[in-house]
Amino acid sequence: MMFSVTFLQWLVVGALVLCSIGVIMLVAFLFFDSRGKKIW
Repeated sequence: MMFSVTFLQWLVVGALVLCSIGVIMLVAFLFFDSRGKKIW
């Protein structure tokens, strides 16, 4: 029981970290791309 709870917590933390890293990379890419050449 304890192992599964710890595994679930690590799974959730890992998913959140991956999602936040992806969002940060996407925002940074869009920011630099729009600053370099105006696409809007």
